[in-house]
Amino acid sequence: MSTSSSDKIDLTGKISKWFQNRFTSLYEAVTPPPEEEYNMTELVYSAFGKDAEIFYNHKKVDLTKFQEELEAGNFGVAGSTIEWKELMEMPLKETDPDSEPTEVSIVAGVFVVTRAMKYLIRASPAIRLHYNTFSAKVEQDDAAQPDANGNRHRITQLFFTSVHKAAPIHMQTIPGLVF
Repeated sequence: MSTSSSDKIDLTGKISKWFQNRFTSLYEAVTPPPEEEYNMTELVYSAFGKDAEIFYNHKKVDLTKFQEELEAGNFGVAGSTIEWKELMEMPLKETDPDSEPTEVSIVAGVFVVTRAMKYLIRASPAIRLHYNTFSAKVEQDDAAQPDANGNRHRITQLFFTSVHKAAPIHMQTIPGLVF
């Protein structure tokens, strides 16, 4: 039995939408010209708790190393887009016996970043694809600076698997020419 897109179950919530907005801004961020201010650190700290536990391709890394990976991926990029393939949220209730119950959510999914490079191949920009799967624990951080909407959500744990691939080059055929 097949399902149409109208039959699709929505597994997202406000925390997954927050996560999606944060990661979209991280991956679509392109370094501006030197005369403009660019602060990837500010973007990263608006998404992650200062003591976030991060596993990048099954290696534990600190937040600084993860930020370096993001910046390296944006090197030489003229523009990028992000396509969210899957996104789901699972709310949890964690209770510390000595304090109030806290809201915690697990956000998981898959997204693909398409980057157009500044250099050309066959008269069009080189394209790189970056495939990503993730599972993140998002918690409210009372010590964090609230965003414009008053949210203090921060990623406290992230399992992230990613691979870069060059997009295939498609040669346009010329009518009447046989190779």
